[in-house]
Amino acid sequence: MLLTKRFSTWLEAIQHGFVLTLPVVMLGAFALTLLQIPHLFNHAFEDSLLLQVATWVLQGSYGIMALTLVLSISYRLADKSQKKLNLSLDPMVPALLAMATFITFIFLEFNQNTLAHLGVTSVAKAIVSAIVFNELFIFFFCHRIVKLGFLQNDVDSNMHQALAAIYPAILAPFIMVIIYAYGFSDWYPLKNLLPVIVGSVNESVGLSYFQSITLVCINQMLWFVGIHGSSLLELNAELIYMQGQGVLYSRQFLDLYAHMGGGGATLGLIIALLCSAKSDDRKLAKYALLPGIFNINELLIFGLPIVLNRFLFLPFLLAPIVSISIARLAIELGLVTLDGVNTSWNTPVLLSGYLASGQISGAVVQLIGVLLSACLYWPFVKRFNADQRLRHEQKLKSMIHTLGQPNFDMKKAMGARNNLGSLCRRLDNDMRKQLDEGCFAMHYQPKMNRQGQVASVEALIRWQHKELSSLPPCVFIQIAEATGFIRQLGRWIIETCLKDMKDMEKAGMPALQVAINVSPIQLHELSFFDYLPKKVKQYGIQASLIELEITEGQELLMSDDLFNGLKNLSLQGFSIALDDFGMGYTSLRYLQTLNLDTLKLDGSLVKDVTQSEVVRDIIRSMSSLTQNRGVKLVAEWVTNKAQYELLIELGCDQFQGQLFSMPVDIYDLISFCVKHSSAQQSG
Repeated sequence: MLLTKRFSTWLEAIQHGFVLTLPVVMLGAFALTLLQIPHLFNHAFEDSLLLQVATWVLQGSYGIMALTLVLSISYRLADKSQKKLNLSLDPMVPALLAMATFITFIFLEFNQNTLAHLGVTSVAKAIVSAIVFNELFIFFFCHRIVKLGFLQNDVDSNMHQALAAIYPAILAPFIMVIIYAYGFSDWYPLKNLLPVIVGSVNESVGLSYFQSITLVCINQMLWFVGIHGSSLLELNAELIYMQGQGVLYSRQFLDLYAHMGGGGATLGLIIALLCSAKSDDRKLAKYALLPGIFNINELLIFGLPIVLNRFLFLPFLLAPIVSISIARLAIELGLVTLDGVNTSWNTPVLLSGYLASGQISGAVVQLIGVLLSACLYWPFVKRFNADQRLRHEQKLKSMIHTLGQPNFDMKKAMGARNNLGSLCRRLDNDMRKQLDEGCFAMHYQPKMNRQGQVASVEALIRWQHKELSSLPPCVFIQIAEATGFIRQLGRWIIETCLKDMKDMEKAGMPALQVAINVSPIQLHELSFFDYLPKKVKQYGIQASLIELEITEGQELLMSDDLFNGLKNLSLQGFSIALDDFGMGYTSLRYLQTLNLDTLKLDGSLVKDVTQSEVVRDIIRSMSSLTQNRGVKLVAEWVTNKAQYELLIELGCDQFQGQLFSMPVDIYDLISFCVKHSSAQQSG
């Protein structure tokens, strides 16, 4: 179980590392595409300044691909370890050390050619180096034999982190380098085994059909684990590749029909991705299309990624086999030949087929291979997309659940540079955009009296996000409060409620009091006390039909202006209610200072009323207190008849919860009220 979790962590870090290197891959793909221009124009422009610059850029991007990858993977692993184990460690420290260790490996193996092997040919080595180094480093960091305490006195936090890493920074690289130098540096199993696997080659006709398939399979499996397959196969190029015009199953044959779009016939994958429903994959496919025409697919290999992608392994292996099988059949039937010119591997698809055969049929066979590859990739792309969506949804649900936790510091989260912070900022932006796009709506939950009649309703805002579906109000309300958007959102709520009240009036419904939740932030805006009466007058609604619910769980900082504003609203006929009464320490103070008309019991009290005698005593005392002051006592979260009957006995006046109705839209509310006679408004 532990090993499975570690493997999952490694796999996630590898995929994240490839995503982080995507800009480097894009840069390299663009440079490599430019370098194919001379081949299209009979080697013209070879000495141009643009192509010289492209060569330099290619060396600085693809040429250090493995180096950037070991850095990104190590950083990701160290960051996860730091958060999980709560370590006083900057993730950049082990990331830089892992990179230094990796360069040492390359130096040991290639000596003077170190710089030439920091690119895509060493990707597999970079992955293994990053994982092994991180595991060793974190182990030694957490189990330090020497803590170097005498060096850590009177230093700042950054210096402290650096000093704390000295011990693992020495041990981990030395252990890895020693093991590699004396155990693996001269180990080339593929180079030794490849001639045995492929077998003897007939120099007159080149590779057999099954030898071609064998090479394709080896190439694909190497690419799948992040090893540059084509580069490693070059170790035995003279043995396995036949050169010359008309030689069947030669290197040119494989480039023409097995590697259309790159290893794995990934031009078909690009087409499947362009037809997929996942927008991110479509964007990636658009970026990969132009390099893919030139048979450059590192953007898909490392960016999608195909590497270690269990959903795409099978089509990645089978697509080139299907393509060369179609080409073999066409050649055997005499429909296609290889009597044309020798083409390079990066000659654009279709053009290469035409030039190599000297016939349009060569291009047609390539086109058929691409389309069949797309059909082969399509169902696996759908499964891959579905898995991505599921993972994304689960991650979002988990983060949204975290955002909705009591006492969550939303203001701090808004400024955080992590996934939670990004989600909060996204929701803030989406909320501002979607407020006027019909994504927000008001629902209403009836409040029943002792006779089972609708006495009033509470207005509750709902947000049907365009992509994330329904979001908990506790989440987006907190975000709106943290950003100040609650002022605009609150005014939208008031205006929408007044419109719905007019619709209820037109439907011939008896007038019902509507409770509207207001944030303390809204009440601290002095213009609110002018805005509300004006809007109510504008819509011709009686002030007594509007009740303002103030949540007791958020402390309301009383001031003379605020007190006078609430008092004036009360004198104009507006009702003032205190929600979640009994949850916070300020309940009694609000009851004393505010001219309240309604108290709503905290739902946790109602939930336990049938099981706890203490809770019943508390509610009974609250009922006595409210009756003496002429205040209505409302119980929310009523879910069963036993609670309802007991709360009536304890002195509650109104009741709200699933026992009667869930929050519904205005039309369902009208239907509900038709079935339940409304109580005559009192007072």
